[in-house]
Amino acid sequence: MDRDPAETARHAFQALAADARDTLAARPRTTIRPAPHSVRTDEHVALRQLAELQLRAGALNYGATLGQGGMGLVREATQLSVGRPVAVKQLRPEVAHQGATVRLLQEGWATGALEHPNVVPVHDMGLDELGRPFIVLKRIAGDDWASLLADPDEVCRRFEVRDAIEWHIGTLIQVSQAVEYAHSRGILHRDLKPDNVRVGSYGEVYVLDWGIAVSLGDNRDGRLPLACDVTELAGTPCYMAPEMLEGDGERLGPRTDVYLLGALLYEVLYGRPPHAGTTAMQMLLQVAISQPPFDEGPPAELIALCRAALAKDPSDRPPSAEAIGTALRRHLRHRAAIDLADRATARLTALEVATDGDDAHVQRVFGECRFGFRQALEVWPESEVAAA
Repeated sequence: MDRDPAETARHAFQALAADARDTLAARPRTTIRPAPHSVRTDEHVALRQLAELQLRAGALNYGATLGQGGMGLVREATQLSVGRPVAVKQLRPEVAHQGATVRLLQEGWATGALEHPNVVPVHDMGLDELGRPFIVLKRIAGDDWASLLADPDEVCRRFEVRDAIEWHIGTLIQVSQAVEYAHSRGILHRDLKPDNVRVGSYGEVYVLDWGIAVSLGDNRDGRLPLACDVTELAGTPCYMAPEMLEGDGERLGPRTDVYLLGALLYEVLYGRPPHAGTTAMQMLLQVAISQPPFDEGPPAELIALCRAALAKDPSDRPPSAEAIGTALRRHLRHRAAIDLADRATARLTALEVATDGDDAHVQRVFGECRFGFRQALEVWPESEVAAA
């Protein structure tokens, strides 16, 4: 049954705590996490599982803090047993309650279960001297994708490319590969955004922060919360899929992450997330309506894909993360033809306005124009612009 967007947004707004409403309005890129009382796994059971599996990490020599969020902080360290640099994620002392403890453990277990080149590797998990859990992760030298999206000149300089958008599309393809693999393992990320993608110094792409991931299965071993048990709003408002507002885990599925991939593509194309608002209620209503503006400018092929991925009804979206990646790879193959056709169109415009009576000039421009369209059709025979 199609739900009224205003009613959906109002219900989600009423379910939010007051501080979450303030956060949503002021910092819409911040992840909304479930309240501690919603965690169904007992903290002591989860910690006992960790101890029983003898996952106490080897000695670590800690360094500076690399960053922190609402729940955890990440510190640089050296894993002395193998002498390698690592990143260690821990709970911030002021939030080290039962719910946060279990969620950190679940994040480690979810990430560790995904052995994929585009998922940050988990080297170990353990308990510190106070019995608090931590996760030992690969240390990735590089930048968050968000900072690179904001600086196309830096992308072109660092990675020696001429087309920053093409590079970002390649990055999104790798993100879609990680998401498709996670779905094949029954895991839904729910918080895909540029801040949760790390790009290494050599262009490696890693999807991070599986802290609100849920299992699409029914295994109640406590390792992961189940999607079917979700009753609360969680995610990042300016990227969120409409069904994420409803607090109904039965509505979540792989196409929820497909929507988030579409939101990432929207930011690649337009330089901003798909949802915006000056108040929490405005933001939630934009999520519920899910009708972001699609201005002309980007290639029509990408606009069509993005529009489909951001469809309000999940059944109208591409069926999988793999389908998104396939469509993006197809576009990259077509991109050279699009560029050739655009240049030929510019020459066609020059030809149409030529008034100097110089037959040699007209013939030269005509030849360049015809050659450009023919080359475009060689690369992409279905190019409507070149064919016309």
